[in-house]
Amino acid sequence: MAKIQNITDVMKKFLPGKEVYFAVGNHEGVPIDNFAPHFTPAKFHMDWLYGKMADEWQDWVPADQKTQVTL
Repeated sequence: MAKIQNITDVMKKFLPGKEVYFAVGNHEGVPIDNFAPHFTPAKFHMDWLYGKMADEWQDWVPADQKTQVTL
């Protein structure tokens, strides 16, 4: 989580007012490729990771698209 925040802080500092495009793959969580289906209990979801990304990237991701980041 600290790495996400650190990288975001660096981009905000050195790229102010610039468009930033993020790429999120299947290796952000551990173990890799381990995604719980949406019908499983919430404790197995990746909200802890994608929610943090959405919060950190709020300067670049419009509020109405936040749900797309956290899905």
